[in-house]
Amino acid sequence: KIDVRSMFLLLALAVFLFESVRINTLQLHLDILMEEQDDNDLVASNIQQQQQQQQQHHHTILQSMPGMVVPSIDLLAKSNTSDYSWVGDHWIPPPGVPTYSPTDLLRYFRKRNVLFIGDSTSRRVWATAYAMMNATDRKDIPIRDLDIHAVVDFHKRTQPPYRQCKLDDRGARKETQRLQKIIFNQFECRDLPPLHDGIGDDDDGGESADNDGDDDAESKDFTTETKRGRFDFTFFTCYSQVDWFIRLGEDNDLFHKIIKPDYDLIIIGTGIWEIVNMRDCERNNPNVRYDQRLKNLLNTVHKISSPELQVMYRTCGFDARDIHYKNPRVAEFANIVHEFFQNITDDGFTSASKDPSTNLTLVDWAIPLAKRSFGEDRIEGDLPPHYGLQARSLFVQQLMHEMMKKEAQKLTGFN
Repeated sequence: KIDVRSMFLLLALAVFLFESVRINTLQLHLDILMEEQDDNDLVASNIQQQQQQQQQHHHTILQSMPGMVVPSIDLLAKSNTSDYSWVGDHWIPPPGVPTYSPTDLLRYFRKRNVLFIGDSTSRRVWATAYAMMNATDRKDIPIRDLDIHAVVDFHKRTQPPYRQCKLDDRGARKETQRLQKIIFNQFECRDLPPLHDGIGDDDDGGESADNDGDDDAESKDFTTETKRGRFDFTFFTCYSQVDWFIRLGEDNDLFHKIIKPDYDLIIIGTGIWEIVNMRDCERNNPNVRYDQRLKNLLNTVHKISSPELQVMYRTCGFDARDIHYKNPRVAEFANIVHEFFQNITDDGFTSASKDPSTNLTLVDWAIPLAKRSFGEDRIEGDLPPHYGLQARSLFVQQLMHEMMKKEAQKLTGFN
């Protein structure tokens, strides 16, 4: 017989064994949880490290420009190029947007390959930007070095061509040279100068614009992977001409043979001819209305843009003769452009596209420029559609603003 004392001991032993098993089980679960936590911490640490590296990359781009102050990256990421204001003829950037210097421009665009496509208003802006970057002293550039006809009107018959590169460097291959001569009848190519500012290195991440290496152009494939610092311009006036020039699926496959291998940024600025020389533009495409010609161009540039090819569209300015702002096409073109960007982006102005496969950006030159386009307030150029230096420098600033805004959006995860 088992007496009470024995039963009590057996019960105590059972309780002891149960508690031991329970404690061991809890300890095992705790060890598993600790291991899982360690794994989670490691994963989180790796993710955080990757995010920090990615942010550091974009942060470096934003802050690699000596003397440039970014008051707020968040404000820069959310800013719009339409929000510039004026004091006299001096433009003021929106809050959070710094004023970019010629050295800032050169430091950035030496790492890009750029093609401007447009009319004489685009040519004059492109030439002004190049003159800023090519100045002997970028801290003291006289007005005449940015505004004389030899700079901004170099391609006209009264001015000699100002070509600072070998045409063989553009177009990639010898078999496209015949086509190239036909298409680029008003094509200007320039290689950006070295930085030489004594701050940091001048590494462009590839073969720099001023160091082509082998002189045998026909034996090389000059692409964006091997050469940086192209800063080129080609002249087209009407929407349908630009649309034809870059449209996918043309028989000559111009886009794939010439444009895409050589450039990673295309800047399109045209539209004034559709207002002041509308008959010329109608002759190019008589069966399509002017508003549809613009829509066709916007759809085309939207299709060709990609993570490897950024396309920037610039709204056009105004003709000085339209004193009372009565030309209905001006407002209609602006509405078409804004509606188009409203449909493809989150808020109509930012670089954050709803489709990550596209890379299309709007620089709204027209809205701030309207305040300096009419009557005695106009910043006059040599012809009614042209503008003076302050208006051209506004677009150069807006261009750099949009480039840096895109980097700020990557850094902040702005949507």
